[in-house]
Amino acid sequence: MFKPFDIVLDVSNKSMNDMFEVSTNDLNTIRLDIKVKEGLKNFDLTGKIVRLAIQKPDKTVVFQTGGVTNGAEGLCEVTLSRQANVVEGRHEAELMIFEGETAVAVTTKFFYNVKKAILNDNAVKRTSDFPAINLAIQAGEKLEGIDLNT
Repeated sequence: MFKPFDIVLDVSNKSMNDMFEVSTNDLNTIRLDIKVKEGLKNFDLTGKIVRLAIQKPDKTVVFQTGGVTNGAEGLCEVTLSRQANVVEGRHEAELMIFEGETAVAVTTKFFYNVKKAILNDNAVKRTSDFPAINLAIQAGEKLEGIDLNT
């Protein structure tokens, strides 16, 4: 199952996209359906390679290669890997367009927000300890110097 987000980017003019929000637990499910424009016309992506550059809030950068779905219409898609949403906060991204290994264009930027998932690694660790803690509470045992009978 994918969570698709439609984005319109331009190689020469400012693009207006609403900021969208994803979770740190969205594992390889975020699909960006991107339309690339050059002013009022579609940017021809035929024979091009598209790569998304994402700067995370911690200032590290992730690159994601996408696929052209309809070159003449300027359509491509990128499925974000886990690294693109592992850090909470506002992410900044732009699409780089290549012909072979040569960059031919870079789009304007767009932004998305990553929120911390309720069920995360720490919650899972704590949940796995619950049965033992619950038994100790029922037996009235002390846990790390705390007397549960008082």
